[in-house]
Amino acid sequence: MSNLKKSVLSGIGLIVILMFLHATILSATTQPPASMLLDPENADGDGNYTLKWSDVSSPTAEMLSVSLPTGRYGTSAVWDGQYAYVFGGHYYDPSDYTTHYLDDIVRFDPSTGNVTLLSVSLPTGRSATSAVWDGQYAYIFGGIGGSSRTDIVRFDPATGNVTTLLASFPTGIRYTSAVWAGQNAYVFDGGMGGDNIVRFDPATGNVTTLSATLPTGRSYTSAVWDGQYAYVFGGDYGSCLDDIVRFDPATGNVTTLLASLPTGRSFTSAVWDGQYAYIFGGSGGLYYLDDIVRFDPSTGSVTTLSDALPTTGHTSTIWDGEHVYLFGGWDDSGGWDDLSRMDDIVRFDPGKVTYILEEDDNPDFTSPTQMYLGMNTNVSIQKQSEDVYYYRVNAANSDGASGWSNVVSVSVGLDGDGAPSPQGAFLNDPLLMVFLGLIIALGVSAIVWTMFVRTKKSS
Repeated sequence: MSNLKKSVLSGIGLIVILMFLHATILSATTQPPASMLLDPENADGDGNYTLKWSDVSSPTAEMLSVSLPTGRYGTSAVWDGQYAYVFGGHYYDPSDYTTHYLDDIVRFDPSTGNVTLLSVSLPTGRSATSAVWDGQYAYIFGGIGGSSRTDIVRFDPATGNVTTLLASFPTGIRYTSAVWAGQNAYVFDGGMGGDNIVRFDPATGNVTTLSATLPTGRSYTSAVWDGQYAYVFGGDYGSCLDDIVRFDPATGNVTTLLASLPTGRSFTSAVWDGQYAYIFGGSGGLYYLDDIVRFDPSTGSVTTLSDALPTTGHTSTIWDGEHVYLFGGWDDSGGWDDLSRMDDIVRFDPGKVTYILEEDDNPDFTSPTQMYLGMNTNVSIQKQSEDVYYYRVNAANSDGASGWSNVVSVSVGLDGDGAPSPQGAFLNDPLLMVFLGLIIALGVSAIVWTMFVRTKKSS
């Protein structure tokens, strides 16, 4: 065999070996293990893909050592930026078969744990109210205290004044939910099982029943405001409802979302933490619920969290910027006897974390770029340049940061058949560039060798 043939065959053999190694390396980086935390979706080479990662938040609910002055359920509550105020409520006394309605106002300070029964009180004992905070006053709507009430009570924490306003509802309301939308309060279900949406304007004192209505009549709902929309959760109208209804005050549109609660439920309470709504406990009709449900309006996802409540429903709740506090409620350990009324204060920590997603052009992340910082567990990526992009993610909270996740790679620059485009394959792949250089070098060597042999023979 001539030296030329030996050189050519050796070169081809080297190329085959390098191509095998390249295919092995490529399959290893594009098929991460099944236990990975980070996963690309729709990474078909067109430059538009989504990166998803596991949610490592750790929500916890715990009963505090402090408690309300007496057991109660059917309260309402507001947060004024420093204190929570809990209004009224009721309990059933099996010894005399009597329902007792409370008129007290309880202040709770999360920073110290102090619980104070204020010297001022509501005009009459009442339960099943709803309440909002407008930045200066708390407004307490309706309720029941022997019969359904139509009044609106204003409470000023700065002075302790409690005032029954001239404005009132057209009919008695109880078991409502309400949100504050910046200038107006919106109260859902204007009566027992009603479908009304009522607007209250504190500046003018006007109470207006809107032409827009809920999809069906319902009571025992809960609601939150996310800055643009109100979301109303479940309720009861002969049976427990599992729907989530969105109300837009700007347009008056009422929409039943495709997303729904895990099961039908009433007597829930809910808060908005700036990103998610959390819905707590409630009644499923023939059974009580102690679960915590998280709703994300941006994605429509509904998640039942791993931790459960010590109480089951008919609580009131506030969000203080870090934690949720739940007041009173009932449990199902003793039915409608003395054990069903709770004096507990429960603190719920969503356990939220901040995720950091990094990108680089190499798996060692020698020069990473931060692509995302936030609390979502997915991000959409758009790329124009053909290349291989590498990603990793970690999570951080007040206690520190986690380690980095697995590294995943996404190749951008595929043709319509899913094969690498010639330009993308050679110009963006270092190993293929080496192969191309070897082929060119071998070709040039063969030509030079041939010319040398012919020259030698002719001489």
